Amino acid sequence: MRAAASATNERINADTVARAISGFRLLPFFPNDEQSKVWIADLLTRMCRYEHEVTWLVREVADTWNRWEGTRTLRSLFCSRFRPHDGIDPRYADDNGRPIPLPAPLCAADRAKVLSQGKAPAALPPPQSRITSTDSELQQSIASLAEQKRMR
Repeated sequence: MRAAASATNERINADTVARAISGFRLLPFFPNDEQSKVWIADLLTRMCRYEHEVTWLVREVADTWNRWEGTRTLRSLFCSRFRPHDGIDPRYADDNGRPIPLPAPLCAADRAKVLSQGKAPAALPPPQSRITSTDSELQQSIASLAEQKRMR
């Protein structure tokens, strides 16, 4: 039991990455040139920390992809199950893969300070315009329905 538990936490190594690249090569449109393989290997080493993560990723790609979908989709698939080691999550990245800065959550001390002041965050002002469509007939229908809902 102990050997099985430690095997799941084995750090990735060059052999693990080479096996992953070999598994990906079975897919149509996987790049054949060495430089692309080096880039994909680099991505795996930045993204994955443990051997079981790479193993899962290769199996999931084999089971779900009909052709090579690219590195961004590979990262998205990985992030659907694991937290990436390099911290780049495609849900919070621009089209070039650069992380989009997210606001930092309040630490406990800051949260307590805000709560002790007894002030709720300011609400957004209501929209200035009630126009929801440029189609005047559709706009009239929406306004009529809104008025009916208000009467109930």
